[in-house]
Amino acid sequence: MSLLPVVKVYLREDESILPAKQTPPWPKAFFIHFSVGRFVNVYHSEGLIQNPVGETANFCLCFEPVEVGSLYNTFYHPMEEFISRDGAAKFFRGMLAFFHVKESVDQSIFDNFFSITRSLAADARAYDRKIVPLVVEIIIDLWEEFHPGIFEISIPNYVAEIMGKGSENGVCCSSLQVLKRPKLDSGSEEQCPICFEILDGEQQALQLPCSHLYHSHCILKWFGNNSSCPLCRYLME
Repeated sequence: MSLLPVVKVYLREDESILPAKQTPPWPKAFFIHFSVGRFVNVYHSEGLIQNPVGETANFCLCFEPVEVGSLYNTFYHPMEEFISRDGAAKFFRGMLAFFHVKESVDQSIFDNFFSITRSLAADARAYDRKIVPLVVEIIIDLWEEFHPGIFEISIPNYVAEIMGKGSENGVCCSSLQVLKRPKLDSGSEEQCPICFEILDGEQQALQLPCSHLYHSHCILKWFGNNSSCPLCRYLME
């Protein structure tokens, strides 16, 4: 029994996701709704069917896909970073890490992502568009052969893993309570390495012993399933 992932990416413009208060921190920005959804498709490969002429053949019975987990986040991001391949790759890798996508992502998926975002950014520059609402959906289809008694165990365990439950790799609460909570200037231009948004005085930040700064909600979510700094891999005790 094994879970075989098929990863796909879908991008589209969608004006309906724009917030009522449109105040991007950059002259030109994408407003991005980034989501990762996981579905399980089950097939039963054993069986025989008799066709009209009397011959028998194997058949494969597929079940309807079942959603086992979906995560999303919305945020502004500067368009200029999507003009270069390196900038787009940094963003894409950061999002996969943020959403704990451990499945192998084919190079063609990133190529498609880069091609579309670069085109949208170039178009926005040409027509002086300040904000482009972009929906990015990562769909992970998991195909599993049905084995009675095993399927019922494997799927709940997989759901618990991707949703960050029951992990033994996180950081205990006592280690997090001693972290510094620095006060940041409202004019700060430093970015949170996880969500890439500006670290300013409006949102609480946490500083790790390695001196790296993060939004508190970003790093606390990270430490629910990890025990080291996302940037330098400093190990939290």
